[in-house]
This record gives sequence, C-alpha cells and structure tokens, in this order.
Amino acid sequence: MLVGVIPLLKLPKGNKMNSLMVTNVNGRKFDARVVDTNDNYGLNDGLVNEDDPMVEFYDMGSSNFPNGQFVSRYYVSTITEDDGSYGLNLDGGVPEWSIDGQAMVKVVKFLNLI
Repeated sequence: MLVGVIPLLKLPKGNKMNSLMVTNVNGRKFDARVVDTNDNYGLNDGLVNEDDPMVEFYDMGSSNFPNGQFVSRYYVSTITEDDGSYGLNLDGGVPEWSIDGQAMVKVVKFLNLI
C-alpha cells in the first residue's frame, strides 16, 4: 500500500513550511507540526517554546477536532536520531496512533530540512 504525504503551509510564524501530513499503512492521517524556538504551542497556544525545536503529532481523523487531535510531542533532535524506518508508536494506549516506518522515514527527511 502506498503511503501518501501532503506538505502543508502554516504561515503565522513566517513563510516556511512547518507541517507535514502523512498517512500510515492503515489509512490514518497524521499532521506532524514543527514548533520552533519562541513559537507558541499547546492548548490555545498558551505556551512558548523556550527550548529546542519540537514536533507535534495530530490525528486528523476526527471531525470533533477540525485542526486535528493532539497525540504527542517530541524534540526534533530525538526524532531525527535515526532514519525513522522502525516507525513510531505515538501513544501505547491507542493502537491506531502509530506511524509505520515508511511514513516515519518521510517525517524524518522533512524534519532534517528545517
């Protein structure tokens, strides 16, 4: 099964691409969003990232969350430590919240560009 990737633009913090949509082998779509240093993030953007860049993963499969349901957050440096080919389980309590290796390789390549 071919895994799709759709780059998205999010412009409030400047004109750079900082979001990537990936689809896992089960057809579930996730948005990987970069939170740069000094960017707002969290519930209602109530926090400021005063540390290294992070990536947040959102489940885009629920109509209850038009901007996606927050799943998890990691430092970009953690995700880019390897090539992503092993995939990533975003939440052990929700089996659907995992990104397979093929899709994670694309996330890692995207993150290495920022």
